[in-house]
Amino acid sequence: MRTVGRRRRPAIALLLALTVVACHESKDYSPTAPEFQNSLTLTASSTSVIADGTSTVDLVVKIDPGAKADLRRIVLKTSAGTLITADAAGTATTTGSTVTVVVDTTGEARAKLRSSTDAGTRAEVTAQVENLASLIKRVFVDFIRVEDGLVLTAATSALPADGFSLADLSARVALGGDPAARKVVFITSIGTLVGAGSVAEDGRQLTVNVTSDGLARAQLKSEKTVGTAFVRAEVEGLPQISDALTVDFRPVDPEEILRLSAARATADADGASRIQIYADVSPSLPSGQRTVTFKSELGTFAGTASLQTTMDTADAGNRATATLVAPLVVGLDRITAEVSGVSSHVGVDFVRAFPDQIVVDPGDTQLQASFADSTVVTATLVRVNLPGDVTLNTPVVFKAVDPATETDLRLTFTGNNLSMSGGKVMVTLTAGDTAYRGPARIDATVEGTGVVGSGVIQIVDPPPTT
Repeated sequence: MRTVGRRRRPAIALLLALTVVACHESKDYSPTAPEFQNSLTLTASSTSVIADGTSTVDLVVKIDPGAKADLRRIVLKTSAGTLITADAAGTATTTGSTVTVVVDTTGEARAKLRSSTDAGTRAEVTAQVENLASLIKRVFVDFIRVEDGLVLTAATSALPADGFSLADLSARVALGGDPAARKVVFITSIGTLVGAGSVAEDGRQLTVNVTSDGLARAQLKSEKTVGTAFVRAEVEGLPQISDALTVDFRPVDPEEILRLSAARATADADGASRIQIYADVSPSLPSGQRTVTFKSELGTFAGTASLQTTMDTADAGNRATATLVAPLVVGLDRITAEVSGVSSHVGVDFVRAFPDQIVVDPGDTQLQASFADSTVVTATLVRVNLPGDVTLNTPVVFKAVDPATETDLRLTFTGNNLSMSGGKVMVTLTAGDTAYRGPARIDATVEGTGVVGSGVIQIVDPPPTT
């Protein structure tokens, strides 16, 4: 007996091992296995449907395709409305508050929920594996009024009447069924409708598809005329399912389209200093209307052959830039920028550019103490350690002194003492009837700078009279 028992043990062990392996490899999950528990899903094509007694919502129930045959029957129940199943040809086979569907080889089964006429009701739809009460999923569908079947919203209630600003429009459709099978018609009284769809010639009507999330989208582009746009959206073929709103086209605030600024409010009128001028434009400006024209009343723009006008197209940061070169004259420069018919202004105050050195040429080495004799004195104003040139028309003060005593000799300087191109000032010096004889130091200075240039000339006797 013991011998026989020992001979049977290997066979029993082998059979047990094969049984374990077979169970492990099977895809017929146990009803309590986590994989099976997580595989059951129930979805609805819409969370709301018109309470008209005819509109429907598509229901899809899924379970693991490898489930056993006795786990492939799903019981659907609803607390409101009517459940409908159909055969392959689409003919209704079962209706009621409870129906049973069998998932196909892909693990999927379909049904429909038909609304009741009780607006405001919420239907709770459940899916449960038959004879397995522990495994249940649910969704909720609201039965809504006809007037709630389409809800139209706008991102803004007002736009500047600039001819390019856009308002996003969204029409949410809640009619049940497949949202993507529907279309929405947008209509506006003024402005232009823009979007991916079929648009009327005047741009006042646009038909677009509803996406799978139940939304139809469009944009309203403003006109350049102040007014109110009356916008309506309706379901194509169901004009009673509609909604409307208004968008005001208000007067344009120029700063919404163009803001002009300067990197500096003041600069030397030295003919060389550069100031960046920035024009920030609206990001809504279309590509063909983003070129800004800059104009200056006093300065010029770099790269324009000394012209007082230049253009630049706004970059990805919505900014156009011009480089203003300082003039050689003092004054408040009014810079203007214009884009899409809108202009803006900014001022840059150009102040006097003073010299840091003055070179004086007396013209002659000596000057007779006579009204009949004169010399042309030239003072050249330069900026050795400063950029650019001295501002035009900078006044220079001339004086002749005795270098030994610093006494003012009161000689006469006549002519224009304002600087010209190149910083030159030329005046005529006459000694007249002065009694002084000897070296005279000619000083040239610009008030407020402390900069002095000097040259020396000898005052001599006039020739004797005969």
